[in-house]
Amino acid sequence: MSATMAVTDLLTQLEQAGCQVALEGDILKARGPLTDDLRQAIRQHKPALVALLKAREMEKQQKLEARFNEVTKALGREYPAGHFPGATRKDPTWIKN
Repeated sequence: MSATMAVTDLLTQLEQAGCQVALEGDILKARGPLTDDLRQAIRQHKPALVALLKAREMEKQQKLEARFNEVTKALGREYPAGHFPGATRKDPTWIKN
């Protein structure tokens, strides 16, 4: 069994146990009813868990940006990469649009 498979299996086990695992910056956070075995598995696979969660977050962000670009292009608007107008009130395009 590959290391990635073991980590995805661990995430599945955590979810089935009612636990949530997430990254807050570079810090791995686990919440829920953790057994000693699950805590040990998290410690053992922590670097791989962090890498997998970062990869999933990056993939999610890329899909979101791609969809945003499709929609804005269909509306006849294009924005620089990574620019999401209206995200904050400080963004000048928030006022224009």
